[in-house]
Amino acid sequence: MKSETKQSAALYVRVSTEEQAKEGYSIQAQTEVLTQYCKLYNIEIFKAYRDLGISGKTIGERPGLAELLDDTDKGCFNFVIVWKISRLSRSLKDLMILVDRFESKGISFISYSEKFDTSTPVGRMTLQILGSIAEFERNTIIENVRLGLRQRAKEGKWTGNHVLGYDNIDKKIIINESEAELVKQIYKMYIEENMGFRKIADTLNKEGYQTKRKGLFGHDYIRRILTNPVYKGLVRHQLRCGNEYYEVRGIHEPIISEEIFSHAQEKVKNRIRIRSNANKVHILAGLLKCRKCGSNMIGSLSKTHGREYRYYKCGKYHRQGTAACTSNLINAEQIEGEIFKRVGEIVRNPMIVNMAVKEIERRAGDDTQINNKALEKINIELGRLVSLKNKYFKLFENDKINPVLFTHRIEEIQIQMERLSSRKIELEDASDDWIPAISREEIEEYLKSFDRIIGYISWEDKKEFLQYLIKSIKLDEEKKIDSIELQFPLHG
Repeated sequence: MKSETKQSAALYVRVSTEEQAKEGYSIQAQTEVLTQYCKLYNIEIFKAYRDLGISGKTIGERPGLAELLDDTDKGCFNFVIVWKISRLSRSLKDLMILVDRFESKGISFISYSEKFDTSTPVGRMTLQILGSIAEFERNTIIENVRLGLRQRAKEGKWTGNHVLGYDNIDKKIIINESEAELVKQIYKMYIEENMGFRKIADTLNKEGYQTKRKGLFGHDYIRRILTNPVYKGLVRHQLRCGNEYYEVRGIHEPIISEEIFSHAQEKVKNRIRIRSNANKVHILAGLLKCRKCGSNMIGSLSKTHGREYRYYKCGKYHRQGTAACTSNLINAEQIEGEIFKRVGEIVRNPMIVNMAVKEIERRAGDDTQINNKALEKINIELGRLVSLKNKYFKLFENDKINPVLFTHRIEEIQIQMERLSSRKIELEDASDDWIPAISREEIEEYLKSFDRIIGYISWEDKKEFLQYLIKSIKLDEEKKIDSIELQFPLHG
């Protein structure tokens, strides 16, 4: 471990055969210079790590560097010293990754010939400049990938991953005859046989069909097939960040005609509209648990003789059909009425009053601590996202990830980082909010008014209130309420 009384350093020296012949600066010469430097500044040498005859283009195949990094994680020294920055890496991106790793362990990086030392203000400033350059380099890579994908799409070439009905061969999609027949069957089931997404998925699963990745069909998978313009011969280009979206005629063969595809889109739009209306009035969706499989139950609407009825049904059944579960339909109005009756009893419980008073007092005294914990979590998550971002860049550079997936994942990570950074600024700038005192009598009065107030609030507010109060609702064999699990324990 790091010495308490004397600073210690790891020396890293590397040279390729070609470099030694040209520059004459051997492993031994580098070691002697760095040793003298350490003696001058009274720095103890922990160990000299060497890589002989190895290129500086990559960092993944250097045994000396690998050993140094292992000892870095153990905290064996205070400094990593090299003769020149290029000894550590010729790649700016790799250099930043390594220096970040040193800094995370409290280890300073020093370059003897370039007077680069991250333990000094100037050295840290230089590191920040290098970091900005590295970030610019990364953004350039992303933009170049986007431009390449955009150009391929404009030329009608495929830019996506594997898709049912086609085989991806040398960045071109060729019709897979057996899968193409299945795609045609799905469109027929949807348009001619009037089956829904779930019913189609259920039927295909029962008949033993599998997805492109040899899994079970789900209703989302069926929806994507029925809305993907690739099947009518188009290639679409879409950026998840921004509004850029267009479709062009592809160089591949279509599986579905324009007419059939258009017909399917009309049905999809109508179904989404109906489904959207159903979600607005089902306030227990996600709270009710299927009595058979335990999955979340979702809202469902049906019309009989011109009258609309609301139900809840098993979400797993909705996605994968009877191969996964049964519908377990339950009348929405009946179960919602029972829940509000139970909730009214809960909020009038004296223990709730005690908990409300304690919560207000706790929040008044612990806001700073909560903010600090939130900031700590944000910093940890930001560090994880930086590491994840570096991982995707490494996969891309080694040609081990699809360019589309690469750009999408980097964009998603960047969005998450921006959101976390914004939240971090808010927490850092926020002052403690003053919470006005409220008496036990006032709290009791508010809770007594629950039955009257609940009838006047919107469906959205009712749903938000129930989700704040309730974690899950379990049903018994007769579809009655078996138990209600609250978001907080109800005890004194």
